[in-house]
Amino acid sequence: STLIYSNARKAAPIRGRFFYGSFVIDALKIYKNHDLSRYNTFGLGVQAAYFLDVNREDDLPRAIETADELTQGKFMFLGGGSNVLFCGDYKGAVIRLAFGGIVEHETGRGQVLVEAGAGVGWHDLVTYTTQRGWWGLENLALIPGRVGAAPIQNIGAYGVEQGDCFESLSGIPLNGPPCTYSKEICAFAYRNSIFKQELKNNFVICRVRYLLDTKPNPRLDYQDLKVRFADVLSKGRAHAPSSDEIANAVASIRRSKLPDPAQVGNAGSFFKNPILTKEQADSLKNLHPTLPLFATKPEDDTKGRHSPARRINYALVCRHSNY
Repeated sequence: STLIYSNARKAAPIRGRFFYGSFVIDALKIYKNHDLSRYNTFGLGVQAAYFLDVNREDDLPRAIETADELTQGKFMFLGGGSNVLFCGDYKGAVIRLAFGGIVEHETGRGQVLVEAGAGVGWHDLVTYTTQRGWWGLENLALIPGRVGAAPIQNIGAYGVEQGDCFESLSGIPLNGPPCTYSKEICAFAYRNSIFKQELKNNFVICRVRYLLDTKPNPRLDYQDLKVRFADVLSKGRAHAPSSDEIANAVASIRRSKLPDPAQVGNAGSFFKNPILTKEQADSLKNLHPTLPLFATKPEDDTKGRHSPARRINYALVCRHSNY
């Protein structure tokens, strides 16, 4: 075996077996100078000084400890690599959360509790649920990334956020024991959560649970979906599309607007609409009556959200009409 010493926290020496540019510590495989092009959606061929591929949740605490010792605290976590843009080689350790697994629990109340590991692809989870006829995640189809990252950003699309059907999550604080957080503790807001505030860079999400409906509950208020299902909706609720049909429609719409990252490197549709106070929203509406505004929450009329893309389109139309 090869002995690796570290002074971090006066830890015991790390013993590992080297082979083919990598080594193993307690069954945890660690790569040196590892190419990251497969692990970021921009496909950038940068290298990480160390790369720890964590395929079992039980190995995560050891992976964190090892990465800390190898790099004196310089390490980062990676899921699907759709929210990271490397500007060069990463001199620290990359810990990739690759453990998956989807488990379902019947509640007996017309709902099903679905639990997924952090390393499950988000779209894979959506497909898993819609193919079983469950409702809640169908509008979030084809969003890039992994399940473990979804609560951090409180991802959303086509009138739905993951927080709408979120039940709880389990994870590991970097300075404490494993714990479980409820929806209330996560403090979800528009593209925001406690993991971007108080717990930023201090908590690793391991498993996420969603409470999904087993009876039809389509949400087709978003304009693109209204247009796509106009004929069906005109026939009444009895002819409403299935959750799988909605997910496929959302995926089709997204593909028509965005290139495939496998062909053209990109981070997907990644933005945050400006948030206005009610006074600002009212003033803007008075100046431009046709400019669309959206409430941040159905029950909260104190703030409004507006689309910058719509504003740009509106400005272009106004400019054209003045010629």
